[in-house]
Amino acid sequence: MPPRKPGYKRAPAKKIIRRRGPNKPAAVGDILQDLMGKSLLGKQLKQARIFENWEELVGPNWSAHGRPHSVKDRTLRIEVDSTVWMHRYAYRKIAIMRKINQMLEEEMITDIYFLLLADGESFGCPEGKG
Repeated sequence: MPPRKPGYKRAPAKKIIRRRGPNKPAAVGDILQDLMGKSLLGKQLKQARIFENWEELVGPNWSAHGRPHSVKDRTLRIEVDSTVWMHRYAYRKIAIMRKINQMLEEEMITDIYFLLLADGESFGCPEGKG
């Protein structure tokens, strides 16, 4: 071997990982499914299903007066457009949680909190434009 140049460092040895059992590659779908079940991203994707399926969960008439705002600490926050609808939603709170948790196939929502939109504010429209 020729002499090494000054300052030359040998590359660190690579660790060899030995697997026990047969060396079978995992299917990408299985890896993603496992990731969905264990990661924060998987949890957020499940929670997104609440927003996507809101009209089916509460019905078209109810979804016109309330919409999911956020989920934090297993509490769903729902924006409603009037106090009348806030009371109606509060009356159906348990049934809504049950439907959501059945759809998600786990108890992801344990409480619902209602937020009243400001006067003149409507869903998706700036004040005075809706």
